[in-house]
Amino acid sequence: MVAPITLARRRAASLGALVVAGATGLAACSTGGVDCPAVGYFDALEVALDGDLTQVDVVQVCTDTWCSPGPGSESRSDESGSPKGAVTAADDGRTWSFALTGAPDEVVVRVLADEAILAKESAEPRWREVSPGPCPGPSEATVAITVPAQEG
Repeated sequence: MVAPITLARRRAASLGALVVAGATGLAACSTGGVDCPAVGYFDALEVALDGDLTQVDVVQVCTDTWCSPGPGSESRSDESGSPKGAVTAADDGRTWSFALTGAPDEVVVRVLADEAILAKESAEPRWREVSPGPCPGPSEATVAITVPAQEG
């Protein structure tokens, strides 16, 4: 007589399949004998402003493949159509935080009042890992931009 398949046996079989699939997926992300999880993360770029901030409305960050939204423009994305970053916060007006999907070697920062450019600078962020270890993970960097005094 063949034993009927019970709910417990189905769960055990499903769990076993998940463990095998997970182990196979992790093996593909192995780094120097350490299994690294295949987890996506964002890199944090902070733009610290100094100078005359009385007219600042928005700070825009651009890379080769992506621009954060700014007045009169749409967010630019890569060829796949997926965005490559997002503005996460505009703290106290002096510090603007951006979450990027990658740590670019160079960014262009534009400080805007309506559609007028108050400051535009190219910067090379010095990225540092948040939690150094054998597996890649999120990095953070700060770039400083001085906004010149505005006439008027």
